[in-house]
Amino acid sequence: MTRSFVLCVLLVLVAASSSAEEETGRVAYERVCGDCHGSKGQGDIALGIVPLGYDADYVFVIVREGYVEMPPISKREISDEEVRRVVAYLEWLSKEPAEPGSESPPPDGRLQSRPKV
Repeated sequence: MTRSFVLCVLLVLVAASSSAEEETGRVAYERVCGDCHGSKGQGDIALGIVPLGYDADYVFVIVREGYVEMPPISKREISDEEVRRVVAYLEWLSKEPAEPGSESPPPDGRLQSRPKV
């Protein structure tokens, strides 16, 4: 019985930690990314980024160096830790059902610019 209790406590702590990380990532995402990529990464001015088709290292490079129409974002605007948490938040959003009409990255993980209409 003691082992079961300890296991339950550990699971609760892991879930609480994940929720806190997702919340921190959501706040940073909304502050820095949401205006262009949409409130839940579905795309707006910029490409949709949910479901996330990139690994954390690739996202980090894009954030710091920029890509196509996306400008680089400095550490003053978003810390390295916040970028990591934004990636975790986007991965969490990627598990939710996609909204109709949302754009998503290509499956090969390469960024492409939005087609001109």
